[in-house]
Amino acid sequence: MKGSPPFTRHPVKLEFLTPQLAGLGEELRNAKILWRGESIKVLSTPRTAWLIVKPGTPACAAVQLIHEAHGLDEVKVQEKTPGISISARGSLGKYRLRLMIEESEPLALRITRHLKPAAPVKLDGQFREICIVDRHLDPFKEGLLFTTQTGPTAGQAYVAAGGVAFFYFQNLGALARYSSLTGASLISSVGIDWPMVGLKLPSGETPLPKNEEVLVSDFFLRITTGADEGEATRAAEFIDGLALAYRKVAPPPGPWFDWAAMSEKTLKSLVRSRECMRTVKGHAYLNAYVGSDDKPPESMVQGAVAVPLAEYECWLQKPHPLGRKLAGNLKPFFMTDLGTMARWLPGEKFLKDQPGDEEHQEKMDSWYLLHTLMNLGRLAELGGEAERKLFFDSLPYVIRVARHFDYDWPVFYHRRTLRVFRRETEDGAGGEQDSAGLYAHVMVQAWRLTKNLLYLQEAEAAASRLKGLGFGVLYQTNNTTFTAVALAWLWKETGNALYKDLSLVCMGSILSHLWMWEPARPGHSWRTFMGLPPLHDAPYIAAYEEAEVFAAFRAYLETLGEEAPPSLVELLTGFGKHLLGRARYYLPAELPPESVCREPKEGKIDPKLPIPVEDLYPGLDQAGQVGQEVYGSALALILTTRSYHRWKKVPFMVWCETPLSSVEFEIDPKTRGGTLKFRVLGSPLHRYSIRIIPSRHVKKRPRLTVHREEQGKRRAKVKPKQTAENHLVLDASGIATVTVGWKPG
Repeated sequence: MKGSPPFTRHPVKLEFLTPQLAGLGEELRNAKILWRGESIKVLSTPRTAWLIVKPGTPACAAVQLIHEAHGLDEVKVQEKTPGISISARGSLGKYRLRLMIEESEPLALRITRHLKPAAPVKLDGQFREICIVDRHLDPFKEGLLFTTQTGPTAGQAYVAAGGVAFFYFQNLGALARYSSLTGASLISSVGIDWPMVGLKLPSGETPLPKNEEVLVSDFFLRITTGADEGEATRAAEFIDGLALAYRKVAPPPGPWFDWAAMSEKTLKSLVRSRECMRTVKGHAYLNAYVGSDDKPPESMVQGAVAVPLAEYECWLQKPHPLGRKLAGNLKPFFMTDLGTMARWLPGEKFLKDQPGDEEHQEKMDSWYLLHTLMNLGRLAELGGEAERKLFFDSLPYVIRVARHFDYDWPVFYHRRTLRVFRRETEDGAGGEQDSAGLYAHVMVQAWRLTKNLLYLQEAEAAASRLKGLGFGVLYQTNNTTFTAVALAWLWKETGNALYKDLSLVCMGSILSHLWMWEPARPGHSWRTFMGLPPLHDAPYIAAYEEAEVFAAFRAYLETLGEEAPPSLVELLTGFGKHLLGRARYYLPAELPPESVCREPKEGKIDPKLPIPVEDLYPGLDQAGQVGQEVYGSALALILTTRSYHRWKKVPFMVWCETPLSSVEFEIDPKTRGGTLKFRVLGSPLHRYSIRIIPSRHVKKRPRLTVHREEQGKRRAKVKPKQTAENHLVLDASGIATVTVGWKPG
């Protein structure tokens, strides 16, 4: 596996025998059958209890339910629809297991295991829980690995053998008590040692106490059969499995947070704070981090705020002073001699004694150039004429560079000579794999603005580079999400189903990086559930990248429309639902003072500024170790413009934690009343919060009537709850229709 990109489809094989694997097939074939069901059977040996799932198929799962070095006794199995319960006694104490059937086709199980120690004990997770075996119950010698936990990502593993795919998900959040009692870290605890898959329970420094029952495992296993091992099929199966787990383990989202009010505070701080902005040759530029002015201004940083700010001005329905102050600051980055945008402001120097790897005027990081061009294109689509000119003036250069590298973008290259400084992210892992998709996004934007076939052809040429990357496509999470959006656009434009399939593979890769658990944080209440790290191997989640992902997820769902797979809708809207509740913890003022770094890598931290830190960690590591991210100010703007919905002449806003669609409204000019009707975009298996927020310029709150029509139910009148903020709150399931009628107060 050395040299293979992370999270990609690659062969794995049994390299050597272990004490657990030696003679396993014979042990299983000679084991006593304690219970038999339609697709499962429970076996026992003197030391172990096993569950065989889908026996007789080309590949099946042998689940080690209990392992005792000195033997088991009193193993009992009882039927409890829709599953069974198992109890046993061993030298370590009493075991209690519960097996529940979550789905019958494809088969999905959930298994929980509790231990009540007979004495203080340290559990040594020498073995993973599941062995992939053949129809004769011998360990499967070869298989395919698609993805598994890395660092703080969800405790998932997804493998295949013999045309059968196995999705495993360990509910690490349910093991928070075990982690707290023992001090064990659950990071990187799920993985594979082929043919073994699953949790290798870390022991920690403190033993489990005597006679206190503790949950030590809670996992899902979903098995799909069929010979199709295509990328899109496997990505869709993975997404289905992850959605099943999300449905069962997701905690409630955090309390409502007023992102519209936070946007106002954030923008005021950017205008007023000398630590956030500087002036160079008559132009105002945002620093990348608070108090960080030892590097030239960066084009990516300016564009990262310019786009959400322009969207916010459209939402606000008037210009904002910050927009006027920053106007025109992208033009000085354009290099007329090369016909391209620079990363660092030309003519400015680095003031550090030892510049970093990327801090060189002639060195270009592939994604930086493409991200800046994408944002110029987005500003052009919003009506920016100056940005439109910069965008199109830059395209001949970027097309030449893309063709030079055959759309396989390196990490760093010389922007003039195109000499490669660094080709791969690490040996054997390839370059910035998703940069081909980001380039395709830029080309699709150019196509949409001009209908010039050259740009569509370039987008398709770049998209073809993504075939075969599988779950390894992700280099930077937000860029992979934009890649998925570009592929969805291409599918709509060309009708070529390949692009839709590749977009699903991108989504599978992105979602395989979810932090779908909440680590133990005794005494601290901030949240990271459903977090997405900025890079494939980042140990933290980041404010700006999560905000961009939030926006791009919504663009993707809008593009796919009714063609979006239900499980994908469930997960993408779930990400947004939780981000709206937990993103407040990027703000230093929302964290305990001792949990914020005082000496960050970049600039300084000013807890009074309503500007997010870049980095939040899974455990109790201090936030903001990288810095307080000025371009992360886009977070509040993006969350505001996507969750608060306002319309002219409608005397209230509608806030919703998931997108709205099919919006219609009628206004009676005589009575000044009207009706607003919208559909809640999401999964019918979940409920989403909605707020009706009176407009501030309306003197008297209008009289409202609210009706809700849910799937399979009649239209019914709803009486929303009133909050302390004078908001009206209700909820609705995904695909429900809500109608709000109003009359003047």
